[in-house]
Amino acid sequence: MTLPVKKDQWNWEELKPKTKSQREEIYQKYGAKCFLRPENLGFPICNIYGQIDCDGLRAAYVRARSLVTAALRANKPELAKEYEQIALKAVQLAKKYGCLWVHEEVHENDLEKLLLEKIMDFAQIIERLARKDKTVMKDLENIIIPEWQTLQRYGFTEKQVELFVEATTKIIENLKEEHFMRAIEQAASIIYALAKILARSE
Repeated sequence: MTLPVKKDQWNWEELKPKTKSQREEIYQKYGAKCFLRPENLGFPICNIYGQIDCDGLRAAYVRARSLVTAALRANKPELAKEYEQIALKAVQLAKKYGCLWVHEEVHENDLEKLLLEKIMDFAQIIERLARKDKTVMKDLENIIIPEWQTLQRYGFTEKQVELFVEATTKIIENLKEEHFMRAIEQAASIIYALAKILARSE
């Protein structure tokens, strides 16, 4: 069954299925297409009238992206990968249905936000390195490097991703040898590279 599509109107809070019974009813009437994780009726994208809703796709995308970060910080890379796939599916469907937000938000606002977050992350990393805090190594391995792997969906090339992963790996190697100043210099070079990309995106 082909479901009708409601374009961006920014009123998802009014039209989303809020209760479990509403979600069950939508699933029974319109099927699995109304959910990005249908096995538990998670990430609904249809409104209460059975329309695939651009605002619902945007809400699913935003929630999935926030859960990716939370899962990485909880050292759960497999769960993070699952949420990343949900976010990617939301973007793909939004493009398919001509939703306005996918062009404005994912490629511009999200990229700027990501770059600023990474600059702040590495500023904090430098502060910790200055205190000779070797526990930063775990964050680099379990959070930062997996996050670099998602950069291509923001328009980064495979080569750019490889360079960021390589630079982060060098910080880890310097930490293992307790070369803290070299690690700080490497982290500063990453901030500089991110700042240059941010300047070009504005």
